Order: sequence, then C-alpha cells, then structure tokens
Amino acid sequence: MVEEQSFEPCKHYISFTEQSKWDGGRPVVTATARTNHILSHAFAVVSQMLSCAGADRLQTGMRGAFGKPQGTVARVNIGQVIMSLRTKDGNKAAAIEALRRAKFKFPGRQKIYVSKKWGFTKFDREVYEEWRASGKLIPDGVIAKYMADHGPLAAWKKQHAA
Repeated sequence: MVEEQSFEPCKHYISFTEQSKWDGGRPVVTATARTNHILSHAFAVVSQMLSCAGADRLQTGMRGAFGKPQGTVARVNIGQVIMSLRTKDGNKAAAIEALRRAKFKFPGRQKIYVSKKWGFTKFDREVYEEWRASGKLIPDGVIAKYMADHGPLAAWKKQHAA
C-alpha cells in the first residue's frame, strides 16, 4: 500500500450536466496515477423495448421491467465530483491531460480542478506537513485522522504509546 504522505495534489473531475454515463475510468489510471476515487457509480439500467405488432425498430425507453438491458447510467448533479485522482507533483500535467481525455467519454460539460487539499484528505497542503510532523495527523489508509488535544486520557496514552 502506498502511504498517503507521498501524494500531494488531488485533481477533481466535476460534472456540469444533470445525467452522465459512466464510461471512462481506466484511461486515467493507466496514464499516471496509482490511486483514484470514482465517486459516482452506475446504478440505473437503460432497457430496450419493442412496441406494437410487427415492430421493426428498437426503442431505448424504460417500460417497467421489460426489455433487455442496453447499458447502465449514473445520475450526477450539477457540480458533483465524478472522479478524484491523486498523483505526485511531477505527474500533475499528465494527470490533467488524462482527465481531459476522459472528458470525451461523457456527454455534457465537465471541468477539471486541482484541489488545494493533500491527496484525498480534507486538510490543506500547507497545514498537512506541519500537523503530520507534530503528530496531530495520523495516516489511516488513503486519508488521515486529526488527533485533537482534548478527549479521554486513555485514548491519548494509547496514541502516544505506539
């Protein structure tokens, strides 16, 4: 497992459409990064149906549970983050290019933002290193936990014993 400490910038891929098909996650990972979070997953099934006698055309509307599944879609709100990708500083341009190429797999308008946070954590880049050195942040998988200066004494002793 890669430590959270080695990754700094986090790029967010944000949707500006109401619905978005989920079709491109792999090009991003293979291009630059080892870690990404796909934040919207396909859950709705689009079914095909034939209507009327002697129907020669296939419709893609939803009609109860009838028809064959044509594909899956994810409902995405305006401004919702679709995918987050974390890389090292040296791969920043390549990660942005990979996300730009992945935009073509989606209908609608999307934007790419570079986050001010450290990796997938909720802490800014400036305070992360300082708090990590002082012991206020403890790595916990792909995120970091903030250890406050107050709370039960037993929890503090357990934290500082290791």
